[in-house]
Amino acid sequence: MVQVLLESPSYPDYPIHVPNGLDVFDPALVRIARDTYGVYRIVADGAAAKHTATFKRPLGVVVNQVSYRAVLVFKEGLVLLPTEVFIPFNHLETKLY
Repeated sequence: MVQVLLESPSYPDYPIHVPNGLDVFDPALVRIARDTYGVYRIVADGAAAKHTATFKRPLGVVVNQVSYRAVLVFKEGLVLLPTEVFIPFNHLETKLY
């Protein structure tokens, strides 16, 4: 087992035990990423109902750990700043957090 300490305002020094090889993200960052994707879906679904446009599924969401600013990512090959975390789309779909 690996012990990971999450450092966020919501979960200070909260230990989580995870099996080796799994990506663990701060639950507060995952929540922000899910909220950002949820807003995108609401806007995309509303626009798709009025127009024939199709909207792509994002690869994931980049969340800044300091400012909590979130940006949807649609292209591969992104470069992250040291304070940013990429949360892939499959982590947004799961109910683990």
